[in-house]
Amino acid sequence: MTSCSANQKLRRAARLIREAENAGAKFAADTVYQLVEIPVPEVSIDTMVKVQNWTDTIVVHHDRVTTRVVVNPEKKVVYIASKCDSVTIIKKVPVIVNKEIKVGDSFWRKLGRSALWFLIGLIAGWVVRSLLAMVR
Repeated sequence: MTSCSANQKLRRAARLIREAENAGAKFAADTVYQLVEIPVPEVSIDTMVKVQNWTDTIVVHHDRVTTRVVVNPEKKVVYIASKCDSVTIIKKVPVIVNKEIKVGDSFWRKLGRSALWFLIGLIAGWVVRSLLAMVR
């Protein structure tokens, strides 16, 4: 059961990476920048203030904040409303992408694999031939 555990597979992978580096393989990481949208929510604040003799309306625009001050002389109340529009900020975030290094099979490995399949074919042919000879 120990050969199936995750730790065993990680140890084997580390050993294989060391062997590949000793054999001359070079590993490189690539950095890609991804655009990420960061939404900034809308902010609004309302306030009521009572004043004595004031009869004006004021509107102030600053950056994305709009403030309105409205006076109601009948009730002697001032209504103040500030609103900040929502904005989406786009930020570049670096993302590291590990490159896969693929090494093709060597000539000797291909030859060995072909020889193995040839032997399997010979054995299978011999078994079929001997079974047919027994039937006759």
